[in-house]
Amino acid sequence: MSGCIPDEEEEVPCDVGDFVWTFHPDGDQIGSGHVVSVDLPGGTVTVEDRDGRRRSFPFALVEAPPVGRAD
Repeated sequence: MSGCIPDEEEEVPCDVGDFVWTFHPDGDQIGSGHVVSVDLPGGTVTVEDRDGRRRSFPFALVEAPPVGRAD
């Protein structure tokens, strides 16, 4: 799991509007949704699922699915 981990020379690889998967710290996928905000100083991404619920996740627990997969 690569996550949306910022690197000193690169911007966070997920942006508002991107579709992402969300994970539990143990590595299991727990959901998916669209990024509604990115908090760089706080190191979190807020994701809204298809039911309209919003949750914040640390960068390391959010990952863009492989190209062609959006489930």
